[in-house]
Amino acid sequence: MDNSAPVQTNAVPEKGRSWLWPPLLLILVVGAVLRFHLLDFKSLWLDEVTTVGFAQMPWREYLRTMWWGDANMLFYYTLLRGWQHLGDGEFCLRTLSALFGIAAIAAIYAFGNRFLSRNAGIFAACLLAVHSFHIQYSQEVRSYSFLTLLLILCAYSFLAALETPGRTSLWVWYVLLSTLAIYTQVFAVFVLAGQWLILAPGRIKRVGILRLLSTGAAVGFLSVPLAFVIAFHGKDQVATWRDFYHSPGLHDASEVLQRIVGAKAGDVPTSWPGVILLGLYAGAWVTAFRSAFRPSPDRAAEPVTNPTVALLACWLIFPFVVMFCFSFLEPIFYPRYLLMCTPGAVLLAAEGLAASERLLPRGRTRALAAFALMAGLSLYSTWMYFGSFKNYGDDWRGVTRYLLSSQQPEDAILFYTFTGHREFEYYVHRERETGAKISTPAVLFPISLDPPTIETRTQPYRRIWLVQHITIENPATEKKWELIRSALAPHFHLTAETQFEGTGATAGETGKITVALYSADSPPEK
Repeated sequence: MDNSAPVQTNAVPEKGRSWLWPPLLLILVVGAVLRFHLLDFKSLWLDEVTTVGFAQMPWREYLRTMWWGDANMLFYYTLLRGWQHLGDGEFCLRTLSALFGIAAIAAIYAFGNRFLSRNAGIFAACLLAVHSFHIQYSQEVRSYSFLTLLLILCAYSFLAALETPGRTSLWVWYVLLSTLAIYTQVFAVFVLAGQWLILAPGRIKRVGILRLLSTGAAVGFLSVPLAFVIAFHGKDQVATWRDFYHSPGLHDASEVLQRIVGAKAGDVPTSWPGVILLGLYAGAWVTAFRSAFRPSPDRAAEPVTNPTVALLACWLIFPFVVMFCFSFLEPIFYPRYLLMCTPGAVLLAAEGLAASERLLPRGRTRALAAFALMAGLSLYSTWMYFGSFKNYGDDWRGVTRYLLSSQQPEDAILFYTFTGHREFEYYVHRERETGAKISTPAVLFPISLDPPTIETRTQPYRRIWLVQHITIENPATEKKWELIRSALAPHFHLTAETQFEGTGATAGETGKITVALYSADSPPEK
């Protein structure tokens, strides 16, 4: 195939720009409303509170924590350190991700308008605005919506640099944006690697091998510190993942693909409207491929390939396939990590809708009908996602208030969670910010999970609050839970147990929190 042709761009005439602003502004308003809707309804969950904890650490402790294995999202954590000075409530903290999500809508329009067509840009912006999976992660204190924005900008700068290889500033921007994307979420390397797959020999010759090598070397050199931290200090985290995540199968691939196209989000089950939406996306992708790999006007020549569509195809397919296969060794094929494929999926579908106007009889009518159906089904998925909030668990706000209102002198709390004490401490801090003068039970953390240590640490107290929350339960976690209960049995008896039911923050996880109260059989030893 002839891949040496320059990247084609879509220049919008000055007279045609004026009508673009009203629909684009309307799309941005809709996207903003959906991303700010119920923004602080849910309590912060484990990952979010961990993120906030990193952002609020003293600088020395923060840098030491990043160095010893928690640097994957370093750039986002650093931005949040500044942002959280505006406020540390759920709404304010999540606003940063919401703003990145809204900016991604504008960025995806700019990409589509520049490298595909004006209609493709509008289609893509609208589909992303109502995309339930993108909305979900635009409402979390995590880096995923920011990564989506950065990768759109990376792809834009990459194609612009291929279009005019002599403009050094574009290559500098690409290096900068690519490096920031990697420091925002290390799995961005799979999307960036996919971009370079479109560099066939003809295009490499046109751009210049030296320029390409120096660009790749610059990104690699700037990423060395993060690679070192993950390679030598991040092994324990990966080992922990193995205990909870299984090797993927076709069901997992289907689940991830449905989320990539916005057919479902959160813990919402698969539905027929979602399956239809996935089918419409697939049909639009096929149309885009038909349009991109078209016969050359010169019948003696080889087919012409549209480099933009090739890049979008690699953006969607390459990370998905590589991460699926790699997960048989290490578990990384998880829906939230694949949100980064969503812009490629949306832009490719938008190009298919725009191309169908040219390729099909009554193409414009069919394209608009398909687009309206896709947007409507996406809105339905978003409505289902917001509707699932009533069943949401991880109610650390409620758990904290329950513990504070029920505590007595000489109480202590023992958490059996990954970082449950952090969620509790965050909401205690929030209660104090409202002016409430409260004291808290002693928090027994850290504590070694062996019977002698548990007996020694708990004996000075009259009552023990045992709080359990394991997002992914397995036989090992159940065994440890029973170990704690049996260690308390010689000196305490179960007085009350309260369940805070609900679904987890992501599919396959539980949001249930168990609060058990144990009272001493005899007065505690002083």
